[in-house]
Amino acid sequence: LIFPCNNFQTGWEDKIIQLTEELIKNNHPAVKVIIADDGSSTPPDIKILNKIEKTAAVTYLRIENNTGKGNALREGIKNTNAGFYILTDIDLPYSTECILNEIEGLKKGNDVVFGYREKAEFKKTPLSRRIISRAYGWWIKNIFHYPVGDTQCGLKGMNEKGKEIFMKTSVKTFLYDLEFIKLVLRNKNIKHQFVKVQLRDKVQFSR
Repeated sequence: LIFPCNNFQTGWEDKIIQLTEELIKNNHPAVKVIIADDGSSTPPDIKILNKIEKTAAVTYLRIENNTGKGNALREGIKNTNAGFYILTDIDLPYSTECILNEIEGLKKGNDVVFGYREKAEFKKTPLSRRIISRAYGWWIKNIFHYPVGDTQCGLKGMNEKGKEIFMKTSVKTFLYDLEFIKLVLRNKNIKHQFVKVQLRDKVQFSR
């Protein structure tokens, strides 16, 4: 599990612990957590990291200056070896079931699994984000002719072949998603799948 983050909200570790416990209950005992701290003003207390260690192995990576979500994810994943890699946001806006569905997609032979949100899910986000997302989604589907209009879902899964493609991305900001999808769709040797996701109830979004 690779989490990019910039400044930690109270209780963030409890969400990760709950997720790892649920994954263990669903026959995924070998869970490793990588936290790519993209220039937070204050790093987490070592006691918090030790708390997570009770359920999953933890690697904390500190990036001194804020470089962007895409760069943080590449830094988090590049020196890691695993069967499957799951990228998601540290506030865990998506249910454990969504993450299990991504893992199942990889187990079925897909190299990359992209999460995507349907229109109903965007109603749970602030108005400003809905406006931007709808305009962006129209642009993606009508200009780039992508199969889905949502490329900004923070939940993605990949195996080693998918990781190789991911490490070829160069965009540092949140638009790394668009670059990654473009590279995957252009590579005929990469098998991919889009999986519908649902937001958790009472998820708090920034504007």
